[in-house]
Amino acid sequence: MRFRTYLRWEGWAGVVVGAGMFAFGLLSGHQGPADAVMSGLIMLTGTGVFLKLRRGVRFRDPAAWFTSVPIAEASPARAPCGRRSLLLRLLAEIVVFCALAVGLSFLTGFWLTYMDAGVWALLTGAIKLGPGVDAVARQEHEQGAAYLVARRPPRGLVDLTEVPATRAR
Repeated sequence: MRFRTYLRWEGWAGVVVGAGMFAFGLLSGHQGPADAVMSGLIMLTGTGVFLKLRRGVRFRDPAAWFTSVPIAEASPARAPCGRRSLLLRLLAEIVVFCALAVGLSFLTGFWLTYMDAGVWALLTGAIKLGPGVDAVARQEHEQGAAYLVARRPPRGLVDLTEVPATRAR
């Protein structure tokens, strides 16, 4: 699966799940929407700071948070991963994310709620869908290569394989 396609899938999953969690929170009245948006923005900023400190990405370029390191570490030696296993993995991550967000909401007395996590998921999904996909397309065009997902580790960003653009599926 091409990295751009995977980012689209992951982005749409974030937007849909995030919007659903936020909407459910609005209907349940557990937290005000302004608080959830503020907390979600703080979580998003924390994501950028973490990736800057851990992986050296450019903080002021959110598209680079999720794309620059996998592209820089892409290797033609890796074999591409199958579409089905990637999508099943993504589905499992969605289930775990929702369970953790809702579980933390109850354990913390709604200090960290599923609405906050929903806003964060929606925003990261939007970053991956828009600027993230565009950044990968730009890199592929400049390099004359295509990036395919080789592996999705349990933690961290995806591992990519780099192939000539003419050989991409």
